[in-house]
Amino acid sequence: MRRSAWMIWALLLAGLGVMASGVSAKPVQETQQPKTAAPQENAGKGTSSATPRPNPNASGIYHAGDGVPAPQITYSIDPEFTDKARKKKISGTCTIGLVVDSRGNPQDVHVVKSIAESVPPKLRSDAQGLDEKAVEAVRQYKFKPGEFQGKAVPVETTLEINFRIY
Repeated sequence: MRRSAWMIWALLLAGLGVMASGVSAKPVQETQQPKTAAPQENAGKGTSSATPRPNPNASGIYHAGDGVPAPQITYSIDPEFTDKARKKKISGTCTIGLVVDSRGNPQDVHVVKSIAESVPPKLRSDAQGLDEKAVEAVRQYKFKPGEFQGKAVPVETTLEINFRIY
């Protein structure tokens, strides 16, 4: 074969992750693009890279970033300690996931990371009581909703609720 044909063949094999010696090469890490850059599939189609393009999911729920600010808490209440957790001096952080709708109300409030994951097994059931109290409290929160291009949109977010005994 000609030299150029060998180079094409070698590049083709290298692109498939196969080398002539049978040893595979590690893939080259792609450089991360800044969040303000336009997606590659829109390049050359007349879209401006200055226009943020958030990607709502199939339900139309946005994520903070790319022109969508995170919802801001305007009203909150402190979750209560359960009596069992207070007596056993359980403390920790519970991560709560939720969707803030376009009116600023919490929807789909759920535990993402439980306090029970960070306590000894014999205290887990009492720690789960704190998770329930955190969910109850967050359901009563009010938010300034996230916006995209001046319009209020539902935004998925997480909150950390800290339970500390002083």
